[in-house]
Amino acid sequence: SLSAEIAEEETSLDQFSDSADHFLIGLSKVVETESDDRQVDMLLQTIPSFERIGDYATNLEELGEKLLHEGGSFSDKAKEELNILTTAVSEILDITIQALSENDSDLSKTIEPLEEVIDDMVRLLKDRHTKRLKNGSCSITSGLIFIDALTHLERVSDHCSSIAVLMLARNNEEILANHYDYVRHLHEGTDKHYASELRRRREQYVDQLYHL
Repeated sequence: SLSAEIAEEETSLDQFSDSADHFLIGLSKVVETESDDRQVDMLLQTIPSFERIGDYATNLEELGEKLLHEGGSFSDKAKEELNILTTAVSEILDITIQALSENDSDLSKTIEPLEEVIDDMVRLLKDRHTKRLKNGSCSITSGLIFIDALTHLERVSDHCSSIAVLMLARNNEEILANHYDYVRHLHEGTDKHYASELRRRREQYVDQLYHL
């Protein structure tokens, strides 16, 4: 079953994380250049993010089981909303994995604008679903499960953002010194490339939600 497959993959991810930690800690003792040292540090810091993403997959599976057990269901509109959001989250995860595995800093720069768009989508969908709960068009059980699912998906996206910033910080003293200030600066909209990518992503995903 899909549930068993998720549980098996999550267990494997935990084991790989432990092995990678041990390997990288050992490696850190013998690296000789500052660039290699920063690379090892970056990889060590990304491992917990991937481990947490695995945890969120398990959390989402548990929400599905709870929905089934309690006889709840999502409306057709809620399903369509969730499908658009999960498509965006799947894409940001794919980009993050590709950027890290190919050591592609340019690709990693495309992650944060998509993360900001996913945050916007989650805020919009939580607001819509809260209104459905209030007017009785959605059961309390189904509504709360839907909102929990949105939160887990948003956190997956947050970890992708963290990995991207860690990648960029290796070769940038300013980002290395303060990750938060770097992200805040991007969100202020003064970076033209960031603003362009953000606009493209909003057209791709947020506009779909408004047209439902």
